[in-house]
Amino acid sequence: MLATREGHVEAVGLLVEKGADVNARTSGGFTASMWAKREGHQEVIDLLEAASATE
Repeated sequence: MLATREGHVEAVGLLVEKGADVNARTSGGFTASMWAKREGHQEVIDLLEAASATE
């Protein structure tokens, strides 16, 4: 979640490649996609959407 929240596109891409669950939720209920949208990281949003992330 930190990589998405901070907008680290390369790190998010690597995590997705390695099979990270892009739909996982934090204890507060946030998904990676929600964090990326909240922080305005469009490249991360696009990457997660391509990996079929849901909100």
